[in-house]
Amino acid sequence: MKNALAAGGVIINKNTKKILILKRKNGNWVLPKGHLEKEESPEEAAIREVKEETGLNVRIIDYIGKTQYHAPATERHPEEEKTVIWYLMETEETGIKVEEDIFSDGRFFNFLEAYNFLTFQQEKEILKRGYELYLLRNKEKKLHILMLTWEYPPRIVGGLSRHVYDLSRHLAKQNVKVSVITCEAQNAPNEEHFENLSIYRIPEKLIDSYNFISWIYLLNLSMIIKALQINQKEPFDIIHSHDWLTTFSAYVLKHSFKKPLISTIHATEYGRNQGIYTEEQKFIHNIEWWLTYESWRVVVCSNNMKDEVKNLFSLPEDKLIMLPNGIDPNNLNTNLNLQEIKKIYAGNDEKIILFIGRLHPQKGAEYLLRAIPIISERIKNTKFIFVGTGPQFSGLVEEAKYLGIKDKVIFTGFIDDNLRNALLHIADICVFPSIYEPFGIVALEAMALGKPVVASRLGGFSEIIEDGKDGFLFEPRNILDLAEKVLYALTNYEVVEFIKNNAMNKIKEKYLWDKIAEETLKEYTKVYYEYLKTNW
Repeated sequence: MKNALAAGGVIINKNTKKILILKRKNGNWVLPKGHLEKEESPEEAAIREVKEETGLNVRIIDYIGKTQYHAPATERHPEEEKTVIWYLMETEETGIKVEEDIFSDGRFFNFLEAYNFLTFQQEKEILKRGYELYLLRNKEKKLHILMLTWEYPPRIVGGLSRHVYDLSRHLAKQNVKVSVITCEAQNAPNEEHFENLSIYRIPEKLIDSYNFISWIYLLNLSMIIKALQINQKEPFDIIHSHDWLTTFSAYVLKHSFKKPLISTIHATEYGRNQGIYTEEQKFIHNIEWWLTYESWRVVVCSNNMKDEVKNLFSLPEDKLIMLPNGIDPNNLNTNLNLQEIKKIYAGNDEKIILFIGRLHPQKGAEYLLRAIPIISERIKNTKFIFVGTGPQFSGLVEEAKYLGIKDKVIFTGFIDDNLRNALLHIADICVFPSIYEPFGIVALEAMALGKPVVASRLGGFSEIIEDGKDGFLFEPRNILDLAEKVLYALTNYEVVEFIKNNAMNKIKEKYLWDKIAEETLKEYTKVYYEYLKTNW
């Protein structure tokens, strides 16, 4: 037995988009494929074979991949292990020469006819990949993306929910088919179908779970079942998993469908907790590593996050993609009367300083709270509104009493987007004192509405905001620095107007979802293009 190298290809007629199939009397071929002659390149061999067997002039437009198979001995050839290098070819000709003693037929078929005509699975797969590659190159293929996320509106736990909501909708506008599988939410339908976008909400519980991790396992099982059902009707091209919580389903579906997996890491367990201290945190950290390992590409929202993920999980540079978060200004609309809302939350002459975020140590709400006595001593007519809930809620309420500022502070708890947006509109300053922030979508929202933003000089904030030009940055955890920046914003009207205009212009130029969805589609296309050229 010997090893042999051959070259062949998938020929598509440029005018009709049909595929050439040659039917041998003793079998069938996708296209002629023969051994390379001495000092002949695979490309030259493929073109020569086509010319000799069909009389057609073709050009190679792309590489498809390789196949290996065992060829039994014949009178002309010994037994061999044959490797075929496949190319995507194009021709404008339709007149095919058919050797009567070798070929019984030679025709151009549409894809489905050609696919069904073939016998061998390897040839079927090469044909499918070659045709998809052709459509992708010509921007004629609509990609079908499966998005896995544990939260999606109206279920909103953090920024991930809004991210997936906006990304999925704007990808759909880019002529991408998106199927989102997520957890059920109260008063939300199990399925929603729009043009190019479908939302599938699966049961939160199959059975009662005894902790959060077991709940995640069960949720992922439901995700797998739903994905299998959808894929039967309309196969997915790419799986896109958001954060560690959907790793289990992403892993199973990747290997079941044999399709590329992309993951977005919105935050890390190490970053959220400023270290790994418990067995549960270690478990989650390891799952995050596993997800990035299994992913074809890993998406992050800032360069700071790119460095964090790269170092934490030992990822190669070319596996990481930085795509910022964005906003859709239409999501910031409210139908509430702003004057009435202002009366409810503050006096006519009071300036509103607004915090929006989870009341979790990561978001640093306590640092703003502790800066209030300093700010209110200098400027009396101020009101501080904390929007959100979380594990720190009751502790912060108690601390406000201890600091003697409870009349200056309102804790709203969880509120709907309509009221949240109204508070953003009436705010004078927005403060985001995080100690860990991969990006910070809410800062973009405030900037889009022309609100001066005071934020920690770290993570995504330090990439979004240029201090003194389109916002204000202070040193994380530094209460005095925070207070001084808020006071400066409250008293320097001309500077604030300059900052407002710069901030709104920056949002329009860099952070609208239409542009970010367009860049995301380019990355999807690159990944699928690479995938089509592999053996898997």
